[in-house]
Amino acid sequence: MTRSNKKAIVAPQNTDLNKGDQCLNVNAVRFLERRGYEASVLEVAAGPEHARRQKHQTQHVLDLLQNPMRHPARSGRTDGRGAVLRQAVYGFMDMIVYGASAFGPKYISRFLHPKFVRRLEETDVVFSKGGGFFHSANGLRGFYYLFFVSYIFLLARKYDCETAFLPNSFGPFTSRWDKFLAKRVLKECKVVYTREEISHDYLNSMGIKNTLAPDLAFLTPPREPESCNGKIGVTVRPWRGVGRETYERYLQEIANLIHNRPDHTFVLVAQSFGPSEHEDDRIAIHEILERLKDCSNVETIQEELYFEDMLEIYGQFNFMVATRFHSALFAYASGVPAITIAYSGFKAQGIMKDLNMEDFSLEMRNLQPGKLIQLFDRMVAQRNTQSKKVRKGYGKLHALFEEIEL
Repeated sequence: MTRSNKKAIVAPQNTDLNKGDQCLNVNAVRFLERRGYEASVLEVAAGPEHARRQKHQTQHVLDLLQNPMRHPARSGRTDGRGAVLRQAVYGFMDMIVYGASAFGPKYISRFLHPKFVRRLEETDVVFSKGGGFFHSANGLRGFYYLFFVSYIFLLARKYDCETAFLPNSFGPFTSRWDKFLAKRVLKECKVVYTREEISHDYLNSMGIKNTLAPDLAFLTPPREPESCNGKIGVTVRPWRGVGRETYERYLQEIANLIHNRPDHTFVLVAQSFGPSEHEDDRIAIHEILERLKDCSNVETIQEELYFEDMLEIYGQFNFMVATRFHSALFAYASGVPAITIAYSGFKAQGIMKDLNMEDFSLEMRNLQPGKLIQLFDRMVAQRNTQSKKVRKGYGKLHALFEEIEL
């Protein structure tokens, strides 16, 4: 078969609800189109309403395909009574059925996904989107998640479709089975790009060849500085991965910063809106506001916007305190520096190190009382110096995309 353009699929899924992921999907398609690919993106498949929310903005700019493996959220609500049991039942069934499809004879996957298999047979490469999705957590739930994001790559190789990972953070993989599955997926890729040195070294230790490249957010061209409004942007998130006590301490440290620096105006910005409560930043914003009932120096932006609109908003701040790491990268595009609070994986620490900003990176798990205020005061004093450093580093990483080969 002769085609003018190469065909590509971007996996594992599209989401409009997290603006960092939205940026990575859109930029992945833009990057591949510049390399001569016609690229489609998998959408989340968890029922009509769930799918509608995930694509209500990018459906106008992306060609979306239904994901062959249905998302476990199809069981209904992810909170409340019975939700865990329902998801466990679906997860167990998925591991049997989709496991047989991924590792068994071809006729199983042809039976389960006849249309998608035909699409795979016309596709040259399945690319991962960028991000930090390829990791696992303890227990069966962690393994199921890793299998869910791996399934499309396993299926692609079954039909001799090449696979590749655009710049990602990887790991940790917490069990022997997690590492087995990760190696199975990654060692069959034609190329694996890591977006920071911690992941680069981690994959090297597993014997997986990989190449460093910038996070796909850096594909967005550097922007002229916006007119600074003098305010401090803050992104927060609900996060159960560190335990309730640690999470409460994190919320309190954010509240203490706002309360103890009344001469500054802070703007709490929601960057992710679901699909579960665990990913809805408005919940964390509400929990912080409950601690700040007498404070007049705090504002909020909780409207759901397109990621390019978020770039403009963040570019107007004096600087950021960012738990959502891509809010920091969006700010960096305009030379706005940020203090980051890492909550999972290697992405924040690794990229901040690459930007020579690791001194302004904290970890939610180890957030010591008063440390955030200490870094805040330091950023106030060094804002202009850090802005120049960020602008220089961002421009350098943006230029590296010309050197990436596929």
